[in-house]
Amino acid sequence: NKNKLLLINFWATWCAPCIKEMPDLKNLSKELAASDIKIIYLNQDSFKNLNKVSEFIKKIKIEKKSVFIDHKMELSKKFKLRGLPTTLIVNKSGKIIWRVEGIISWQNEDIKNWLKSIN
Repeated sequence: NKNKLLLINFWATWCAPCIKEMPDLKNLSKELAASDIKIIYLNQDSFKNLNKVSEFIKKIKIEKKSVFIDHKMELSKKFKLRGLPTTLIVNKSGKIIWRVEGIISWQNEDIKNWLKSIN
């Protein structure tokens, strides 16, 4: 989406740090709803865990239209992920400007202010 700054979060239900990070990302998404920043949740579970993914999304109330499933892990290979969670921040030109490997606090005011400033 050329009109939005994208945060693409790669995660899985079997990844404890991913699950721990999700509430922060969900809250960040709510806080940034009026901005040109969009969070996309890119799940890396296998196809056989589709029900588990759906249950988790429903449980923590993430917008379904923001969740995509890459059960073949094609995108994780394309972006050469080394682990989960990994979040890519992509500018409006489609360039990855920041890569976060591992869990961080998305509720940190410095991070939120930085995201708003690069938007």
